[in-house]
Formats: sequence, C-alpha cells, structure tokens
Amino acid sequence: MSVVVALLSACSLLPESDPILVENPVLRVYLTHSADDFERDEIEEALRALPGVTEVTFLTSQQTYDQLKEGLKGRPMPEYIDPENMPQVFEVRTTDVDAYTALRDGTARAQAEALPGVDEFVFQCLTEAECLERAAETTEPI
Repeated sequence: MSVVVALLSACSLLPESDPILVENPVLRVYLTHSADDFERDEIEEALRALPGVTEVTFLTSQQTYDQLKEGLKGRPMPEYIDPENMPQVFEVRTTDVDAYTALRDGTARAQAEALPGVDEFVFQCLTEAECLERAAETTEPI
C-alpha cells in the first residue's frame, strides 16, 4: 500500500496546483484522559487567543464517541471502543484557509500545545497531495 501511495504522490496524474479539498478545515485538539476542568478551561482560553481563530467547540467523550459512530455510517462499532475510552476534544475553526495554514505552519500554537492536559493537535489535510503524503508517512510497509 505504501508503494502505491508513494507512486501516486510522485505521479503526474495529480494536478499542477492541488485544489483545496476543505474550505472550512477543523483543527482537533485531543485532551489527555487525565485533563481536569481547570486544564480544560486553560486550553480553551489559549485556543481562543490564537490568531485567526473564530470558533472553539468542546466535545465530551460521549460526543466524540457519537461522532465516530455517525462516521461509521451503519458499520458496527468495534467492541473495544466505548465513550469512557474516547478523548475529550476541542474543535477549532479559523477565519479562512490562510489563517488555518498559518496556524498549522507557524509557531503561535506552541504554547497551547505545551499546556498540561493537551495530548495532540491534529490538523486536517487541505489538499489531495497533503493527504497522500500523510498516508505515506503513517502506512506500514507491505
């Protein structure tokens, strides 16, 4: 699979200028399971203060579970996944793709990422080439 992804990413079948796939991308900030109310409030405040951020929405573990279940579109949920082991998440939206890219590629987010209770920032890929590149980085060789 990684060979196919690598070939596709280098292939001339991809357009010269890769169009944006998502006009309103979402940054997901996953919290540690041990994050408490104080840490969550501090994280939310830091996220709201980031340049270009227009909306910060908190999702409980149950809401994160429900999103995953909805995303499976009728397929069975794996038995080992339940609301108790799902993370709490902040969904962050920016004014536009340029602000999102600046947030993703800049240094402004470093303080928020370092806060206690933050597990991981996950930026949605914006173009097909970016998605293929990420897939190639995370796919185990055959």
